[in-house]
Amino acid sequence: MAQDEFPIINIPSYHRDLYQLLTLLLADEKVAMNANFKNLSESNHDNEVNRLLIWIAIATRQLLDIKNHAIGTQICGKFCNKFPHTDYDNLTFRTACNAIIHAVEILSYDPDDEEGIPEGTWKADYYKGTITVRGRRRARGRQQATRALLDCEKFVEYCIFLSEEFIEETY
Repeated sequence: MAQDEFPIINIPSYHRDLYQLLTLLLADEKVAMNANFKNLSESNHDNEVNRLLIWIAIATRQLLDIKNHAIGTQICGKFCNKFPHTDYDNLTFRTACNAIIHAVEILSYDPDDEEGIPEGTWKADYYKGTITVRGRRRARGRQQATRALLDCEKFVEYCIFLSEEFIEETY
């Protein structure tokens, strides 16, 4: 690999952030269900997940751009390019990164899951395996809503797989 093809990101730090993201997400239900932690969870969880996810997506895009790796076409969720007017297609790893980087809103839960809950009933919004990434794209001079449903665990697996190749090549 040529000198200018090395990533400027620190791979061990990248792995630490992936670990922190997974820890936040996988512990979220337990924290959200404890009424004593409710305010702590609501005020900090989403901000930290968003921060980590955006940084990881930017770093991952850099790695993908350096290697042009086939993993960029792997599927890690569903994507609707004209929400809610069209069906969902497969969300590729590269498109997931782009959706996160250009997101209007990132939710660590699926807001559509709330539709069946009666009004006035307490509901805990917590990670259930999918992160919802809402976005906008310009199409024919108009703004069009997009939505990605990200399988975050699959996304992190691909991030690890991709980044490990950079560790192997630096030794």
